[in-house]
Amino acid sequence: MAVSFEQLEAFVATHKCGSFSAAARYTGKAQSVMSTLVSNLEIDLGVDLFDRSHRYPTLTPAGESLIGRACGVVEQRERLIVAADELLANVETKLTIAIENQITIENLGHVLKQLIVKHPYVDIEIDYGTVQDVWRRVSNDTAQLGIVIQPENPLEGVDFRGVGAMEFVCVASEEHPLSQLKQVSWEDLKQHRQILIKGFEDSSMTKWQASFQIWQVANVHGCFELVSEGIGWAVLPRYVLKDTNSKQKIVNLPLSFDSRSSFAQEVDLIWSDTKALGPAAKFITEQLSDLMQVRN
Repeated sequence: MAVSFEQLEAFVATHKCGSFSAAARYTGKAQSVMSTLVSNLEIDLGVDLFDRSHRYPTLTPAGESLIGRACGVVEQRERLIVAADELLANVETKLTIAIENQITIENLGHVLKQLIVKHPYVDIEIDYGTVQDVWRRVSNDTAQLGIVIQPENPLEGVDFRGVGAMEFVCVASEEHPLSQLKQVSWEDLKQHRQILIKGFEDSSMTKWQASFQIWQVANVHGCFELVSEGIGWAVLPRYVLKDTNSKQKIVNLPLSFDSRSSFAQEVDLIWSDTKALGPAAKFITEQLSDLMQVRN
């Protein structure tokens, strides 16, 4: 049995377009060619694929059974061609993004969804770690992009680009003792348990390390959970506090030493200074620069 791709393509096109003439227009082939291709496919397979007794051909039970597989073959060929074109354009086959634990990017999912449209066959891996973890992975090329809170001193061996800022707030649960104070001083913060995100001590956020008793968690959401239970206070991205189902309300602490209700931290995107960014990495960089803004 010798079934050609051209026959399968004619079968799929006829089904999708609803007639041999429409399929011919869609593929740029003559109607007689499309009809012959499908007829020869039926002969090769030994089954009738279309019922031709009506004005427009309709799938027979055998056709219904086989059309999904035929569509899969045609789509796989199209994917193969696109993937080959991506390779010719030096598009990355895999892109690893390392993100500092302190960071939650509200628009990251939207950016990656746009990436799928632009470069559909790039595999993405997203890892989280301390700023040192992110820097190390970018430096040794196990991550092509890193996203970090802008460090006070430049990181060695990497290039960087500012992509926006995150707004942070000092918070506690509504029932926490600090929330009962009209003004919260630095000394008050010292006396109560502080929830820190792992790697806090290596970042430019160390100026907010105040308490004598520290608990550390792996990420922002773990920190939020402990704060919402009244276990301690923390400095968290403002937008994480929105749309929460927490049983206890989280409130901004009225700080006596800082009149601002929040403060912004610049965010950098980093990559190895020994390798140029590929098309997918460049796309993400541009999209994050456009979309990431201070959260009010």
